[in-house]
Amino acid sequence: MSEEKMYQMLRKIIGEELLGNPFHLKIDDLGTEPIRIPLADTSTGIFIRNKHDTNDVFISFDGGIKWHTIPAKGWFSMNLKVTGFMLKASNANTPIEAIIGLRGAGEAIKP
Repeated sequence: MSEEKMYQMLRKIIGEELLGNPFHLKIDDLGTEPIRIPLADTSTGIFIRNKHDTNDVFISFDGGIKWHTIPAKGWFSMNLKVTGFMLKASNANTPIEAIIGLRGAGEAIKP
């Protein structure tokens, strides 16, 4: 998938203020092809919840060189100093939910 197609998909999901912080990101069908999530601020809090029963989600902060696993029904929370990150799933149609841009914002949706 081209980067422009990814931006178009994200704009449909979260609206035109793609680079604004904070924002709530909900993807119902994350696939196996990596998508890049750009960030407007290099000092950002992030929380991601993997909502699938069996599929893993992977996150990379270094352009796909190293992937960290978010297990099925698991979550990931971190304060970042990056300009973006990438997400992909072990299988297609994996739902995720994220709060990006507020340090500690993930506390609201932790299981």
